[in-house]
Amino acid sequence: MHIMSRVVTSLHILLCNHQPIFANGLKVVPLLSPLRLRTRRGYSVTAIISNRRIVSKPPAIPSRHVISSAVKMTRGDNSNDDTNDDAHDSNDGEWTTFDPKTCQGVYGLGISAVAPRPVAVITSRSKNGTLNCAPFSYTGLLSHDPPLVCHGICLSREGKKDTLVNIEETKQWVYNVLSDTWVKEANACSEEVTSDMNELDIAGLDTLPCDKVNVPRVKRALVAMECEFESKKEIINDDGMHTTTVVFGRIVKYHIHSSVLGGTEERPVVDLEKIRLCGRVGGTTYWPAGEGKTLSMERP
Repeated sequence: MHIMSRVVTSLHILLCNHQPIFANGLKVVPLLSPLRLRTRRGYSVTAIISNRRIVSKPPAIPSRHVISSAVKMTRGDNSNDDTNDDAHDSNDGEWTTFDPKTCQGVYGLGISAVAPRPVAVITSRSKNGTLNCAPFSYTGLLSHDPPLVCHGICLSREGKKDTLVNIEETKQWVYNVLSDTWVKEANACSEEVTSDMNELDIAGLDTLPCDKVNVPRVKRALVAMECEFESKKEIINDDGMHTTTVVFGRIVKYHIHSSVLGGTEERPVVDLEKIRLCGRVGGTTYWPAGEGKTLSMERP
């Protein structure tokens, strides 16, 4: 069988229920990101295979697996170059170790090592009714039962950011999921303005009402999650200074646009190819998921 056919056949095998599967002697287990591979003959393989990654070896393919069409193969530019395939697997070269207690660039090291990170464009409302919108990439999903998310909100030189103040006072906010179609507008919301100014107006973003929280969601966000406050953890550095507050929120309502909604009514999912998620990496760089490209953008 031709090498392309073998790779497509092995990668097309998906599991209907979140259990490990096996294909061509490789074990595939859950992972929350698209997958890009390159074969030894230079074929570039881009796959969003029901969120799975290849990790080890094993037996024959169980019969309960189904075929997926979410794998694309294109001939790479370096089709005659076999040297790049193992570039990141080689043990040649030297390792450098850094101690975060003494490293001066711990911020840059951290945001470039833990990447890409999901961006939560958070909308919140002050107790006086003023709307606020700002992007945060110290963000993650913590559990699904109950559905919990967290955001690390760093303090600025002036103290707590408006988003943190609003969440602490009202116990409500909306996690708007960022797609690469409105990165510029989301980035504009990171501008530091006075608390009486509405970043949504500055960025030209329209909103839609929510069901359970008294905060609107961003209309451009194809996925939005209404959140209610669960708890918080104040982070204190070695000098005794309060540097960050991690807020934990329970998702009380999902809003999914029909253009990116997949699965079934009982088991809905977000179509990862259609939503075009956008995350943060090092510096001021955004990373459109699954496309192998970066989008640099200076903060306003």
